[in-house]
Parts: sequence; structure tokens; C-alpha cells
Amino acid sequence: GWAVLIGYSGTNFAELGIYITLFFLTPLMEELIYRGLLQHAFFKHSRFGLDLLLPSILFALPHFSSLPSLLDIFIFATVG
Repeated sequence: GWAVLIGYSGTNFAELGIYITLFFLTPLMEELIYRGLLQHAFFKHSRFGLDLLLPSILFALPHFSSLPSLLDIFIFATVG
């Protein structure tokens, strides 16, 4: 089954630490940086919704593996 496919050979606590970091700590740090730092510190009193738009764009940019077309960016931005 799946365990054979991925080469599972038992519990490895070093891998567990890596998985905890990848799945829990990384998203938590992203939220703290982009929503906590950027949104509240730099865009606290902005007009026209820039306090939501600019941190969202800055959050999305590192998540693109390659430069997509403008239509793709628009779709990602509107869907969430």
C-alpha cells in the first residue's frame, strides 16, 4: 500500500519534527508576519481597503513557483 510506496520504515522522530514544522509552524509564522506585522503596523490607517489588499499580494507572491499570467493572478486573488 501507501507505506510501501513512500518507503515507510517505522516511526522516526526527526521526521516528525520536520512535519510539525512544515504543517503547523510555517503557516503560523506566515500569519504572524503578514497579518500581524504588515497588516497592523504598516496599513493600519489606510484608505480604500489597501490594508487588506497589499498584505494579501505580498503574501501571495512567494507562493507562486513561476511567474503566472495576469489572469492567473487575478483568479488566485479573487478566489482567495
